Amino acid sequence: MEILKEEFITNTEAKKIFAEIEKEKPEQKICSEYLHKIPILSKSDAEKLEEELSKLNIFNKKQIVTIINTMPEVEEEFLMLFSKEKYKKEEIKNTLEIVRKYTKG
Repeated sequence: MEILKEEFITNTEAKKIFAEIEKEKPEQKICSEYLHKIPILSKSDAEKLEEELSKLNIFNKKQIVTIINTMPEVEEEFLMLFSKEKYKKEEIKNTLEIVRKYTKG
């Protein structure tokens, strides 16, 4: 298999793509099944969350997608995602406050 393009996308975007294509290969079926089992933000919420995280000016696109796909709820979860990065306590706190606005439950 040849990779033509690499792009970081949210689970919301991936689910939409898989809904539009025929899942011929086993890997595609597995991905599609997984995306239907996990909680996923609505398209509008994912876009709003991405915009809010972008405004913090501390994350790149890949990091923002990681946050949206995992929705960390506490500092420890955030730190596990970004163990090689250095963020200030205040940056983590602000990020988690933004994420909590979109967490259901």
